[in-house]
Amino acid sequence: MPVRLCAGMIENASGRDLGDVRVEHLPTRRIIQTRQILAGTSFRLGFDERSMEADRAHLQWTDPVLGVRSAEVTLPRAGTGGAGPHTLVYRIDAAGRVEVLLTPCR
Repeated sequence: MPVRLCAGMIENASGRDLGDVRVEHLPTRRIIQTRQILAGTSFRLGFDERSMEADRAHLQWTDPVLGVRSAEVTLPRAGTGGAGPHTLVYRIDAAGRVEVLLTPCR
């Protein structure tokens, strides 16, 4: 059974304000984008529940210490999120690494 989503979230765990944050989902080319995410906060985009169609994502952002950063991540597949719809979370850390998580919708 495919992963069901209710939202997408970009979490800033870097300890610094991040600018020009962009996530492009592939191969669907759906984009989540925001001008800035303050340190310790997140940007959340809710939507009607649907199956996840993308299998990977390309992220790009500007970090005031590390400069322009990018990462490509593989998205979780069927059976990895448990029952029910989930929020797809991209967590960016201080080293510029991206972790992908599924958290249950509330």
